[in-house]
Amino acid sequence: MKGCQPLSIEQIWDVMESFSGRMAARNRALFAVGIDTGARISELLSLNVASVVTPRGTICEAVEFTRRHVKRKIEGRRKALHPWAREHLLEWLHHLRGMDGVFAWTPLFATKAIPPRRLSRREAYSIIRRAMIAAGVNAPRYGTHVMRKTYAAGIWEELLSLRAAGEAIEPLLEAQIALGHHDVSSTAKYLRFGGAYEKAEESFSAKISQNRKTQG
Repeated sequence: MKGCQPLSIEQIWDVMESFSGRMAARNRALFAVGIDTGARISELLSLNVASVVTPRGTICEAVEFTRRHVKRKIEGRRKALHPWAREHLLEWLHHLRGMDGVFAWTPLFATKAIPPRRLSRREAYSIIRRAMIAAGVNAPRYGTHVMRKTYAAGIWEELLSLRAAGEAIEPLLEAQIALGHHDVSSTAKYLRFGGAYEKAEESFSAKISQNRKTQG
């Protein structure tokens, strides 16, 4: 969604704490997994309970998004599930297992209907929008894509830090892989938030001024 801006770490937790009501655990899990994996909302809503639960009943350390649910449907992709996202998935699954009609093929992000129904993109949009407003997040555009934009911004910042620390990486190409883009130009466009190039220009100019040699 054009106009969506990434959230800061503080804003992420403000939104997490703003989910309320009977389905708050589901909504926190959706938001956490969205930011942790950078998946598109269509990919997130395609998941079933079996997508994130091992045969032993524990939360998987990674999730597979099947090819038919990934944009362009060229190939599927696998994304790690980190501890904070798994924690919120576990909270939601404890709740979900207490509902009637829940099986391995039950939609992971389900409604409270019996049997549970898969959330629609419109419903997910309303959930995220309400939480962002309740959290006092002043965003030009509210939407589910804010999760993917937040992931992209965070990964980009970490990649730049790794390179600055001496890692032999190409941040743009690594970001392309992380976001699942087939064209690096899509990644380059995606990472243009908040006038970053303008900040870079200002910083570059300031360094020139600070190191100006005395004329004369």
